[in-house]
Amino acid sequence: MFQIKKLKSRYRFIELLDPNYYAKYKNHLNKLHRCKLHYYNQPIRTFGQDDRKSPLVDHFHEIWDSDSLLRDEYQKFISQELAPYFPNESKLIIQKTPNIRFHLPGCSNIGRRESDLTEEHIGVHCDEEFGHPKEELNIILGLTEMFGSNSIYYALNGEEDLDEFQNLKLHIGEVFIGKLNTAQHYNKINKTNFTRVSLDFRIIPFSKFKNAEPLKSNQKFKIGKYYTSINI
Repeated sequence: MFQIKKLKSRYRFIELLDPNYYAKYKNHLNKLHRCKLHYYNQPIRTFGQDDRKSPLVDHFHEIWDSDSLLRDEYQKFISQELAPYFPNESKLIIQKTPNIRFHLPGCSNIGRRESDLTEEHIGVHCDEEFGHPKEELNIILGLTEMFGSNSIYYALNGEEDLDEFQNLKLHIGEVFIGKLNTAQHYNKINKTNFTRVSLDFRIIPFSKFKNAEPLKSNQKFKIGKYYTSINI
């Protein structure tokens, strides 16, 4: 399942985040590479170790923890845009805090894995390798334009040739819905002139969550920890 849908409404994620980043880094979201942060002097990190320690990501969590408007907008987005896909559900299980991705020119957004077959294809993986339940749906919302090497590449039909993977082209005002827990995906070095900023998170229909096998053995994927529930 892979879909790109136009949003029915306009949401304030950019309006809530961009001024915060501009105030601290004196650049708008798609130009954050101009602030020359020391962290990004190393363009490729190690997958799962230091590739999520960016000060830009830390700043997002500071905003998230202090700004109820941003948290409200997140739940509003899910209720208005995603809940209609599940007309027979009374609840959705959602990732408690969305991930934010910063893919700067000259860098990779995710780190390299020892299993990567080439220098060009970075961090090749699918989410189920790390215990994510197969019932999850991945949601990606671009806060800047996503295209070419600033976006992700994913296996649309189970392709084994990494060069045949689909490039996710996503405009502001569109959302990607897909099962990346079972589809391999990777990054490349961003050779565009724009920083890509996106939110991504997972949702599970409540009826499927109750029987999700990985949740029984992995304590991380529990309501109140990785997930929370909302009524729809």
